[in-house]
Amino acid sequence: MRNRINICVFDDFFADCMTNAIISMTLFYDESYRLAAYMNGYEPHFGPYPDQYFPYIGYSEGYKHIFERCFEYQGLLYEDDDYLKLVKKSINEGKYLQLGVDLFYWHDTGAAYQKEHLAHPSLIVGYDDALSTLYVLEDALGSSVTYGICEIPYERLKQAIDSKENNFRELTGEDYRLRRRKMEVPSFSLDFEEVKQNARSILQNLSDDRFTNFSMHGDEYADRLVPTEYIKVHTRYENRCIANKLLCKELLQRGFISQAQCDAMTECSQNMMEDIGQVKYILMRQQKTGRPLKLEFIEKLWSNVIQTEKEMWKSIV
Repeated sequence: MRNRINICVFDDFFADCMTNAIISMTLFYDESYRLAAYMNGYEPHFGPYPDQYFPYIGYSEGYKHIFERCFEYQGLLYEDDDYLKLVKKSINEGKYLQLGVDLFYWHDTGAAYQKEHLAHPSLIVGYDDALSTLYVLEDALGSSVTYGICEIPYERLKQAIDSKENNFRELTGEDYRLRRRKMEVPSFSLDFEEVKQNARSILQNLSDDRFTNFSMHGDEYADRLVPTEYIKVHTRYENRCIANKLLCKELLQRGFISQAQCDAMTECSQNMMEDIGQVKYILMRQQKTGRPLKLEFIEKLWSNVIQTEKEMWKSIV
């Protein structure tokens, strides 16, 4: 037997694993929510992990609620270890199932596979008994972050869930998540006042001196910076710049900003991406060669990124 649940893969940019998953669930039913995905409801900050010294992009509760309101949600604990039975039951009932797995054992296109133990909510979108295969929505980290449907053998399911390093329950209080589409959900429409309010919040967050003064992190900063930070830089800020370009086009089309404003904001996003790309290159090269980091150069580049972002959002508030 085989079955799949309806989904429209969202791959316009990479927000984070949870956000891309729920956007992909929503878009199958209403394309207007693609515009909601472009909204600037993000929060540059430090954390939540102690080893993240670069600005971390998270998404606000208001941003997430736009998509969460479309579904009935349940966070549950396992009653037994027949995980495949749970997968089939959920898919057959038309429910979206996210399982807490250890990425070390999960999909071989991911950056953590056989390299790093990371708890992760994986969206299961189908199964095929004849092929003993699960179909899941996952990312592939390479020169860019792409999202798509990956095939995972049945035998990895139990290993990835039962891994001693899988602390998904500890982090979330849940083992898995179920969502069912609500029957009536209004389409999304863009509110420029909300865009401006989000811009003010971003500017407030960017006032933190740690964004441009890395020495505030302490003497161990340079030693702990690599090897993982370049991935976080790439997947968070660089992709948000892509989203900001898309948002600018939508604001222009609706007459909220002028062509000159759109061009200036797009240029800001492009300049940010170029500086972030240089930081990523420096960190990747250091990882390969082991040479000392030029921390001052990285700090200068990030100061440019933050200053450019401030200029971009100030232009519309």
